[in-house]
Parts: sequence; structure tokens; C-alpha cells
Amino acid sequence: MSAKDEPSTVGDGTQTGTADVPETAVMDDATRGSIALRAVAGLVIFGLFGLVYAYDVWAALGNFLGVENQAAQLGLRITTIGWFVLYGGIALPAFVWLGFALAFLITALRRARNKRPIPVWRFVVLLVVGLVLVAVFTLDIVLGVPATVMFDTGLAG
Repeated sequence: MSAKDEPSTVGDGTQTGTADVPETAVMDDATRGSIALRAVAGLVIFGLFGLVYAYDVWAALGNFLGVENQAAQLGLRITTIGWFVLYGGIALPAFVWLGFALAFLITALRRARNKRPIPVWRFVVLLVVGLVLVAVFTLDIVLGVPATVMFDTGLAG
């Protein structure tokens, strides 16, 4: 039996396998703590951004109820485009956040398998880009869609 195939031992005398296992594959407590700390930081940041996305959903729900109430008071109906815009304003922030949640989960599981921590700053940048996307779409809905498109005035035909 060569020295390469002999089992190696740790400081307390327990065997770890063959000697050809690279030392980088063995994690010490500090590395595990660092990975756990990064995972907790990522979850906290993700939760805080989740609150901002939830606020966007809440604001879109308020727009939905306000436009529906306005249409009822004016005796008008909301057009198909109007319904699409209102439902899209509610669904977009929720779907963007859920997409990031799925991406975060898949990335965390893959990196945990490879024993590499997730860079938190990249995750924050992606969440900010998602918020910008939602904000642009929301502003486009609020400011870009005229009332004549939202409401069926009966003048068209």
C-alpha cells in the first residue's frame, strides 16, 4: 500500500479518508460560521427587500380598488386593457419577488453543495434591479395609461 492510499488522520486521531483528498475540502468551524453568517445576512436582506416588494403589491391593490371605485361612481366600465393594467400592477411585484426567491433558493443549494458562500452584494444588486423594473412598470401604469383607455365611455361605438 502506498502512502497515497493510506488513510489520513486528524489531530484527534480520527480517520478522514485517503491522503489524496485536498485540504481545501475539509472545512473548519470558522469557514462554516462564515457561510452561515452570509446565509443569514442574505435571508435578512431578502426579507427587507420582500417588504418593499410587498409595499408595491399593496400600492397596486390600492390603485386597483381606487380605479374600480372611481369607475363605479362615474357609472363607467373598465375596459379589457384597464383590467390588464390593474391586474398586471398587482402581479408584477409579486412575480418578480417570487422569481428572485426561487433563484436565491437554487443558488444557495448549489453553492452549499460546492461549499462556496453566496456573494451578498451581487444578490442585493439583483434585488435593486428588480425594484427598478417594478417601479418603471408601476410609473408607466400610473402616468402612462390615459383615462380614456382605462374606462369605457361608450363613445367608441
